[in-house]
Amino acid sequence: MIHLSDVLTLNRVVSPGIVHSKKKAFELIADTFCLSIPTLNAHHIFDGLVERERLGSTAIGYGVAIPHCRLKKIDQALGCFILLKDGIDFDAEDHLQVDLLFSLVVPQAAQEIHLELLANIAKLFHQEPFRRSLYSASTREELYQILINN
Repeated sequence: MIHLSDVLTLNRVVSPGIVHSKKKAFELIADTFCLSIPTLNAHHIFDGLVERERLGSTAIGYGVAIPHCRLKKIDQALGCFILLKDGIDFDAEDHLQVDLLFSLVVPQAAQEIHLELLANIAKLFHQEPFRRSLYSASTREELYQILINN
């Protein structure tokens, strides 16, 4: 089983994220990945996120979205978490604004890992006590510990 600690690092946890649109959220996600791994290409990540989102919203309800994409030039799954200062419209079925974003970038051929990670993240973020603990965190470090220890 893959855990969030396998894909997430402290330098890919952002709080508070300040964006006012889904497009700006994708730019922040792409930039966050590239700041921690300079060999990544922010344009490729952004384009991948936009392309996936065109298939349907990655919002899962409860103010949570899991934007994700596959990339050819990476060899491991990578995660990024952003707690937004203010919620944004993400075309969620429950019509709630999204302020919790867990983004994934996975290797092109890693379908099983991709699906397992998405399922694990969705299950975790559907739990109200878990979401509450994220909202109550006062530092990035605290957010990171909550994420990797659940």
